[in-house]
Order: sequence, then structure tokens, then C-alpha cells
Amino acid sequence: MISKEIQQFLKEKKLKDNGLYFISFIEEFWEPDADFFGGKIRKDIGDFHAGRIEIWADSYEYDIEELRFFTKDPSFAEFRNDYDFKDVNAKTLDKIERINKKLYQKE
Repeated sequence: MISKEIQQFLKEKKLKDNGLYFISFIEEFWEPDADFFGGKIRKDIGDFHAGRIEIWADSYEYDIEELRFFTKDPSFAEFRNDYDFKDVNAKTLDKIERINKKLYQKE
């Protein structure tokens, strides 16, 4: 089921929910809270995957939610390949959020 936050966001923006959401994985190698241009590049993350999963809705120019990830779990590559650059329904989006929170938000 789509999160209450996304439902509220779509309602506030008067966007029609067509039931599909585009998923994009963005890997980052700088400290997330640092300024982009002045941020410190993280050379210490080695074999970690760090970044965000962007969730996009049709007819809106920005992503509507971002899920952070930071993991060295080797299964992450398969997880990313299964969903990156795909349109998913609300049920699959919920599954992605649960998997990410359980497995890939660990340091």
C-alpha cells in the first residue's frame, strides 16, 4: 500500500494517482549532509553502497519521496537491478520500502 505521506503529497499537489511509480537508484559518494560542491568525498566507504532510491509520480517534475540506503550486503546489487528504472505499482513500492528498511539501511 502506498504510504500516507505520498497519498497526502499527491492530494496537496492535486496530482492524480495512476497507481504507477518510477523508481531510480542514485548512488552517492559524499557525505549526505554536506554541501554538494563543498562536501567531502567519502573514500572510506569502500565496498558499501550508499545513496537514495527516488520515487517519482507521473506529471510531477520532482521526486515525491526518497529512501536512503547504506549497506555492504552483496544482495543489494540484485535488489537494485530488479527495480531500478522501472514503473511499479503501490504494492511493489511498499515491498521495496520494507526490503530497503530491513536490509539496506544498516551501517
